[in-house]
This record gives sequence, C-alpha cells and structure tokens, in this order.
Amino acid sequence: MLEFKREVYKEKILDAASGFTEKEVWVELRWDPISGESSRILEEPLSKETLLPEELFKEGVKAFCPFCPENLEKVTPKFLPSLFPEGRPKRGSAVAIPNLRPFDRFSALIVLGEKHFVKLEELDFETLENGFLLAQEVLKRAKEVHSDLKYLYLNWNFLPASGGSIVHPHLHAFGGVYPSCHFKRIEEACLNYWETYERCLFEELLEEEKRRGERFLGELNGVSFLLAFAPKGPWDVCFLFPHKEDMRFLSHEDFRGFLKGLKRLFSYFKDKGVYSFNLVLYGSSPLPKGSFWVYGRLIVRRFLNSWGTSDMNAFQALHAEGLTAVRPEEVCEEMKAYFEREDV
Repeated sequence: MLEFKREVYKEKILDAASGFTEKEVWVELRWDPISGESSRILEEPLSKETLLPEELFKEGVKAFCPFCPENLEKVTPKFLPSLFPEGRPKRGSAVAIPNLRPFDRFSALIVLGEKHFVKLEELDFETLENGFLLAQEVLKRAKEVHSDLKYLYLNWNFLPASGGSIVHPHLHAFGGVYPSCHFKRIEEACLNYWETYERCLFEELLEEEKRRGERFLGELNGVSFLLAFAPKGPWDVCFLFPHKEDMRFLSHEDFRGFLKGLKRLFSYFKDKGVYSFNLVLYGSSPLPKGSFWVYGRLIVRRFLNSWGTSDMNAFQALHAEGLTAVRPEEVCEEMKAYFEREDV
C-alpha cells in the first residue's frame, strides 16, 4: 500500500539576526509514495520576484528568433515527406518542426503561436489548445511510422529560468524506445502494484489524496490536479488522466480540462510573482493494460536573485533530490480557490 513517509530534522543555532539568541532550524525529508524518490523541504520563505519578466529576460526578448513568422519558413527545418508531406504540420497558429538537436528517437518542436514574447498570464486558451492537439497529432503519426516508439511524452520549458533557450513559447514532443530515469521508477512501481493488487497505482494515489484532502486541488473535465507530497520543486503540481493510458487517444474534452487547470495555475502563479516553469506529460508506456494512466507534473522555476543565480544546485543536479521551501499542504487551500473560480 501507499506510504506517505516524512522525517523532520531539527537543530539549534545561535542566530546573529537576534543577537545570537538560541533558534531552532529544521529540514523535512519526504519520500514520493509512487516512485520512492526523496525530496527536501527547507525552512526558507520564498521571496516574490520584483523584476518583470520582460526586464529579467530582455536579452532573450531582443535576440533573433527562428520561430517568429518572418523567420520560421526561412530558417527552420522540415520533416521528411514520408513522415509529414507538408513538411511542417500546422493547427491554427501552432506549427510543428523537427528538432535540430534531437533528444530522443523522435524529437519534434511545437511553436505556440506567432507572438515572440508572452507572459504567463497571456498564454491564451486557443493557442494552448492548438499546440497540445498538434503535438498529439504529431506523436500519433510518429508512432505510425516508427513502431518501436514505446514512450511518448511532452516537455515544456517556459522562459529562460526553466532552461528554455528561446523566449518564443514552444513545446517539445518526444517518442522514445527507453524511458527516462524518473519514468522508469514510475513504471516499476506501477507494474509491481499491478502484479500485487491488479489495480492501477495512480488510482490508489488519487483515492488516497482525495480522502486526505491535504493536497487535492480539484477535477476539470475529469482531469485531476493535486500538489505532490514529495515536491521536486516549488509548487509541484501533478495532473492525472484517470483510466486514459495513451495520450494519442485523449479526447478534446480531456485536453480542455487539462488546459483549464493550467490556466488556473498560471493565474495563481501570476499573483505569486512567478514567471517560469517546467512541465512534463508522460503520455504512454508498454505496461500491461489497466496498470498505467497518462500523468504529468509542473514545477516553478526562478532565478534566486537579480544577478541570475540558478534555483538548481548539487542536490537536484547530482543527487536527483527535489528541493523546495514550499510545503504543499500550506498552499493547497489557497491554490484550490483558483480551481473553484469560473472566470479563469
């Protein structure tokens, strides 16, 4: 059964800020109930970014952009006609192109609209819908041509604090033969649970999180949103597509529920002074039927100060350890209110 394991370690110091009086400090260790991966929550309040995104990323805003309409047709590559006869598939203002630097067996990039610089709150629903549905179409076709693709997934690095190298909004659509390290841990857990209980592990997680009510945010068009028990970063939000096992077969209503949730998160982040994030959607697995659900995660990314210190250090990069100063239980009610709003 699922275990929500945590341990808190406390220490006393002589605090210079209070005249070297005794002060208790702490760190909390948590273990993900699905993957078993560990995270650390620190006693450090998050500061609100004072600079606007256009000021923080002004060099990227001014830089040459291959995804802007006047450049895209001239400088970006095309798919082979055997894959996509039109070269660059389109849906509305979204355009799919092959990635010049592939990250996997199949590697595509989805340009999200024509506008070069977009703030978080300016990501409109129609543009997002066109982009995600185009990514779905591209991965469907990739799977038809490359039958060895076992894993389909999407990555989104929004604005430079996330590691995104181009300001213009874009998704990455991948198909691979092998899972990533995290995905492999998820697979192993799902398979073990299925073989033991003949039940999907994500179903158990969702039921337990709803019962506890400490981190569950809500459901939109059947898509469930919850804060991660063992966060990989600030405001780590998970989304689950119950009983949907392959993103190629998600309906428009599934995507609309997912994107409604994202828009609510973006509204919350705007009010928190947040501007950048990483998102992943794990879209398929060769696990036995019924043992896996499409799911994903989003974490906030930021610079720690005005001179650009990264929010990643040795814990995340070399220990594969989540690190945050945001306790999910402490922000759940506040964030949940955004999921109850109809105006977002």
